[in-house]
Amino acid sequence: MKNVVLALCFVAAIALCENVYSAQLAVGTVSVDITPEKSVPLWGQWALRVTQGVNRPLTANVLALEAMEGQEKNAAIFVSTDTLQVPRVLREAVCEKVAKSDSSIDVDKIILSATHTHTAPAFFGPKLPNREDLADYPEILDFVSARIADAIVKAWQTRTPNAEFAWAADYAGIGFSRREVYKDGAAAMYGNPGQDDFDYFENVENHEIGAVFFRDENKKLCAIMVNVACPSQVNEGDFRIDADYWHFVRESLHKKFGDEVVILGQCSAAGDISPHYQYEKDSQTRARNLRGFEPGLVGEMQEIARKITVAVGSAWEVADKDWQANVPFQHEYKICELPMRIVTEAEMQEAKGELDAIIAEQAANPDRSLAEVNFMGPGWYGSVVDRYNEQQTNPDSRYQTPVHVVRLGDLAFCTNQFELFTDFGIWIKTHSPAVQTFVIQLAGPGTYLATARAIKAGSYSAIIGSNQVSPEGGDQLVRETVDMLREIWK
Repeated sequence: MKNVVLALCFVAAIALCENVYSAQLAVGTVSVDITPEKSVPLWGQWALRVTQGVNRPLTANVLALEAMEGQEKNAAIFVSTDTLQVPRVLREAVCEKVAKSDSSIDVDKIILSATHTHTAPAFFGPKLPNREDLADYPEILDFVSARIADAIVKAWQTRTPNAEFAWAADYAGIGFSRREVYKDGAAAMYGNPGQDDFDYFENVENHEIGAVFFRDENKKLCAIMVNVACPSQVNEGDFRIDADYWHFVRESLHKKFGDEVVILGQCSAAGDISPHYQYEKDSQTRARNLRGFEPGLVGEMQEIARKITVAVGSAWEVADKDWQANVPFQHEYKICELPMRIVTEAEMQEAKGELDAIIAEQAANPDRSLAEVNFMGPGWYGSVVDRYNEQQTNPDSRYQTPVHVVRLGDLAFCTNQFELFTDFGIWIKTHSPAVQTFVIQLAGPGTYLATARAIKAGSYSAIIGSNQVSPEGGDQLVRETVDMLREIWK
């Protein structure tokens, strides 16, 4: 009798878990053009670049997921944007517009992430030139945020029930370490590994291409989520708007899977990664030429798209054998408070000197705006000075940053706002309880988060102006992320 009671309790417990944790999915998808109609300042280089046209349009791509039954926390709205990062002003503007348009949408369930193209508009910065054809920051922000918000609302309101998903991964060499370390222990970003004193590349490379496929109740493929550990910055210094390699990826995947399929590009942890080869460049150029690709940067982007399409196609061959529904689905969100990197007095004085020089140069040339004198410098150096002053009164100041974790069956998604160095991302993957884990960086303002060894070696991306958060804060971030994943895997 005791064994019968235990068996009945066991069955009841299983049923309860299924009610609480398993749910049928509804899905909605939208892709929208977010290319500004006027000239805009481009974000991602020190000098001001005002657009001189459009190479390839910018898009925002939305996937809205909802659990139809059985769960309290039951939605995740993924949004991939062709922007450098997702500053707080953009997220706040998007969420405000979404809430105003449809109050049923929980804006805390919106995951906004950037592909990190360096040829997309800036949303804030120093004073711009006074030109009628040049949009100012508030106008840019309103335009882009309205387009994204409308797409989110449309995806949510047009979601259909009985959706299914399938997933797999393959590998392709897309991103490469861009930090070379020399015999004296010093690093250089985009250094020269051909030097006699070159020692090693500082970090590992993650060549995994993760793909998740979604189809609606009619078994029609409607979205593909593609996770790549490489920023979309092949074309870094152009004066024309460009979605960079993700444009070519979408074109290639649309040719393979259909134009109506929404492609969500995500950048995994890749703060020390570049899409540019660091050695054997001539052999790769030769290969692209023999394939018939265009010369220069366009050919590089076409080659990346070819590799990603092959990897996604290989993942599709596996994933198509295992479509899933009625799976555990949970989305958690929290604000982590991370220790900031301490600014020394010497670092503050150096930054203050640079900032004073920029301000003096603008004062001596009143016909030039501050942005024309130095576009990135005022914010870069000013941030260092401000942090130093803050730390004098609050030496244990903390950096508040949002983290989302999502469980979808055996899959995990976790976000961070940073250009997160690859080692941190690998740590999350190796400690996650999921069968496969998608790390999504640049889901917020994209300051670099460097490892302790990178900071010791120096160079851009690991110097004080590059880092708001300390490497200890990086350790805390990845541990809290994994703790959140383990909690929802219970």
